[in-house]
Amino acid sequence: MFKEGLLGLATTTGAWILTPGSHNGVYEMVGSAVKDHLDATGSTSMDDIVLLGIAAWESVAERQRLVDNSEDGCFPAEYQIHKILGLTASRPSLQQDTQVLDPNHSHFIMVDDRSSGVSEEESSWRSTFEAFLTSHVISGTEDDDEVHIPMVTLLVNGDKESLKRCAESVKRHIPLVTVAGSGDAAEIVAVINALSEGENGSWGPEKDKLKEIYERAMEEDCPQDCLKAMEVIAANHKYISVFDLQQLATDSNEIGLDMAILSALYHPDDLDISKMKAQTRLAIAWARVDYARNELFNIRSQHYHALMEERGFLEEVAIEALLNNLPEFVELFIEQGLNLSFLVTRKNLETLYKKTGCCPRNNAVQEPDCMHRVGEMLRYVLGNTYPNIYKVDHEGVSMNAEVKRGQIRFKDPVQHLFLWAVVFNKLELTKILWRICDDHVAGAVIGAALFRGMSRESESRDRKDVSAAYLKNAQELENLAINILSSCWSKDEQYTSDMLVREAPNWGHTTVLSMAYHGGLLDFMGQPACHNKLKDIWRGDIAMKIHAVWILLVAFIPLLVPILAFEKKKDMEELVMDKRQSIYPTNAAMAKQLNQGDSLLKVTLCGFGKGKISYPKAIYKTLCAPIVKCVHYAIALLAFLTVFAFFIMTELRPIDSLGFNSTNNESMCSDYRPCCIAGNLSCLEIITYGYALHSLIDKLRQIVRKNKISRVTDWSREIAMIRDMSAFAILIVSITMRFTVNGQYFSWARWFYSFSFVLFFVRFTEVFYVVDSLGPNFTIMMKMMSELGFLIVVLVTIILVFGVVTQAIIFPESVLNDVLIRNIIYKPYYQMYGELFLEDYQTGFTSYLLGFYLILTNILLLNLLIAMFSHKFAKVQEKAELLWKYNFFEALHEHLDRPYIPILGSLLQPCLNLDCKPSSRQTSEFMIHLDSEHNSKISKFVKVCTEKYMAEEKKGNGDEIEHKSH
Repeated sequence: MFKEGLLGLATTTGAWILTPGSHNGVYEMVGSAVKDHLDATGSTSMDDIVLLGIAAWESVAERQRLVDNSEDGCFPAEYQIHKILGLTASRPSLQQDTQVLDPNHSHFIMVDDRSSGVSEEESSWRSTFEAFLTSHVISGTEDDDEVHIPMVTLLVNGDKESLKRCAESVKRHIPLVTVAGSGDAAEIVAVINALSEGENGSWGPEKDKLKEIYERAMEEDCPQDCLKAMEVIAANHKYISVFDLQQLATDSNEIGLDMAILSALYHPDDLDISKMKAQTRLAIAWARVDYARNELFNIRSQHYHALMEERGFLEEVAIEALLNNLPEFVELFIEQGLNLSFLVTRKNLETLYKKTGCCPRNNAVQEPDCMHRVGEMLRYVLGNTYPNIYKVDHEGVSMNAEVKRGQIRFKDPVQHLFLWAVVFNKLELTKILWRICDDHVAGAVIGAALFRGMSRESESRDRKDVSAAYLKNAQELENLAINILSSCWSKDEQYTSDMLVREAPNWGHTTVLSMAYHGGLLDFMGQPACHNKLKDIWRGDIAMKIHAVWILLVAFIPLLVPILAFEKKKDMEELVMDKRQSIYPTNAAMAKQLNQGDSLLKVTLCGFGKGKISYPKAIYKTLCAPIVKCVHYAIALLAFLTVFAFFIMTELRPIDSLGFNSTNNESMCSDYRPCCIAGNLSCLEIITYGYALHSLIDKLRQIVRKNKISRVTDWSREIAMIRDMSAFAILIVSITMRFTVNGQYFSWARWFYSFSFVLFFVRFTEVFYVVDSLGPNFTIMMKMMSELGFLIVVLVTIILVFGVVTQAIIFPESVLNDVLIRNIIYKPYYQMYGELFLEDYQTGFTSYLLGFYLILTNILLLNLLIAMFSHKFAKVQEKAELLWKYNFFEALHEHLDRPYIPILGSLLQPCLNLDCKPSSRQTSEFMIHLDSEHNSKISKFVKVCTEKYMAEEKKGNGDEIEHKSH
């Protein structure tokens, strides 16, 4: 326990341990403990713990081994302790007069005044050295607020010289901790302290009593100098603390040696406010929150209230704790009433970013520019969906900030400190700040998204370890968000759905659902609450109980709309009234069943009466549903592909064959092209070009509707966007070649038309992604296709090598032309499928080579492909449904944003508002804008669910610990 406490203090605070440096008694035990600690931690440096020995030069045994012939110091010195111990054991006189140096000390200082034996100058020099150390400043935020190195004297056992040193220490007001039960001098000090406290702070025991104490402990007469030392100790007993090892062994609640030493520094009678502040900074420098909590910020402390009233003090020490990554201190300061609004100013936040390494410290830019760069960094990492919250306006004030007392203060300071903690991967601090934020689900989602973004950036810089740490923390926060979301969903589905799509002003005016998607949170997007909300948006106002078959039938024949039923969407005020102003109903499932029947609307001709909807309005709502839009656009795209296919198969001819330059234009047209218009283009070609133009305009409209130029850059990174733009580009090249290229080169135009047709057909397969039964399977298929890349590279390499070798051997001196290139690739490729071309392989070597090639391709590569696909299938199948639910967000967003007239809607969009998104901000499907009252109600609902979850989690952990203990 003694070793554990002493080394625990040295390692946590960086304290130096000063001893006489001899290899005997307590000093040998301390050196052995340091060696054991270094061996256990795997450290190879003795500098990790400073164990400094101060010895008189003349008292060191075999000191001549430490100097050379000229009596100058030498390095390194060979001091073999086992040999020296053997010499001192054989010479008793040498053993009495000298001491052997302990080899486990990290440093030694030899005091030499050219005298013999133990010098009095050693004690004097040691006192001077200690005074020099304690005068050194170790920290301080202001020039006039300095923190000096503290010193504590630890007495274990000890002789009469130790007793004198202790008297000198307490005389200089240096705290003394004596270990009771260790014997000799320590017992004397412990008894003196007990008797002095019994005298109620008086001078202490009388001389006779002191002599009796000394003689009983040392078993010898008390010298005069020792008696004077004991009198000094008794007079300064308030600086003495007694640590009882026996009591610690029997009482588990007793503080350890490390805490006893730290507590010895705290003297209420000798401390003022300035010293209390210095002690707080020492606790931060030592990372000892237990000391700060038990001694400094204890409400029973004499100076506690004065310390709390010290203006700006908590903010100063909180910044030090943040910079030193001490989340426990930040939590302590928040418990003590730390005002985050005063702490998280723009200036302090910039200081945190600069000193942690985000902004350069010595840059020439102005202050707002640094935070502006931080905002751009956050915006970039979060996928350009999160605005630059530090961009200042013309008055120099950023988003959600205001000027108070000359400082730019943020309206929600927790958010900005939370983002700083996430950026620098401080998980524990992130959790502490998350617990006090307003919206726990939004905070956890944005934190997880930012962690993932920082992980991607670290991986792009080839910092795999940092990336893995960020990713691990992202998963932990995402799991936290999932648990809170599940708790909310089990309480009230409607409130939870609104929480997912409500605008979060304190989190960049985005939504939880949007940030989860753009942050790549697959597990969160796969939760029932998120997917049910997307399915609800997918159906529009059509009731969830209506089967998809009836919706498809009405999509084909809108006049059959009476077979559908529609839900009456309630705004937040009606929802609150239905729930009688409660945060959530006592039984959410029962409330949903009672309200569902009243919220369904039947279709009638005029829509008069309760629970009715007019025929025209029902058709309009049906056409506005994203599922119906998807059906209409799928039909239009399929019709386009059909026309396109017939065009390239039947109507695609060179320009000369159309007879444009012939005088008999009409006869040529009638002979060759039954659908020819004015002797120029056929109906199939015009429809193909028209729909292609519509698709291009629709794609550009989707980009423009993002209302952010930066989103174009994001879209260009997406495979689907690259595919669509490639299809349009290839089609434009095809049309250009169609009217400019003739003769034998016209086949290239056919190739380009065919390529564009393939890309448009691949685009059509996206329709299957929105189908519940087909979407996950298509996701598996696409992921499996990605595994073919490696196999194709290996296969192409083998084919080329085999083709070149066989061609060089069988057909030497071939002519360089396209036939040669085809033979190199053509024959080896088809030989894998059984077309062996054996007539070309008559020689023995080539036949053996063919056999080896067939074994390599048909056996090795085929089995490799099967193994890769089996592994990938099992891996992807677990995540297939999650991936589909995740990608469903973008598909839904794309269809929701489209006009309900497939072709005319896109062409007339610049002139008419033909989409189904009302101008009112209150009815947006992916973002609802609530007033402060309704926002507050949802926030309280989330907070209640979060507290319930955390209480259950704490109880579960307690039960698990109790179960393990039994």
